[in-house]
Amino acid sequence: MEQPGQKFRGDKERIEQVLNNLLDNAVKYSPDANRIDVFISRQDGSIRVAIRDYGVGMTPDELNHIFEKFYRAEPLKHFKGLGLGLYIVKEIVDFHKGKIWVESKPDEGTTFVVELPLS
Repeated sequence: MEQPGQKFRGDKERIEQVLNNLLDNAVKYSPDANRIDVFISRQDGSIRVAIRDYGVGMTPDELNHIFEKFYRAEPLKHFKGLGLGLYIVKEIVDFHKGKIWVESKPDEGTTFVVELPLS
């Protein structure tokens, strides 16, 4: 239900790019026939989107570098990519004065959370 003054204002195409990248990664790095969960909620004047996969997960060291330009986690290097996607995602989220973080453990999957302020 829409509430007055509770709208997100931003670049629609760039936010679509963020969500597409995170969803594409969740599909790409998950085993066949596995599921992906998407959660959307309002949190303290923000909209929060969490995308969870049940794939290979990441180590704490990999998590420290995940948003760096050209970074590719070692177990994922056999997948196509340049290591720019998550760097660009973070730049877009930062531009919109939002936050992005990731929670992951090896062999337990990964959750990316994007939080964008409502106006």
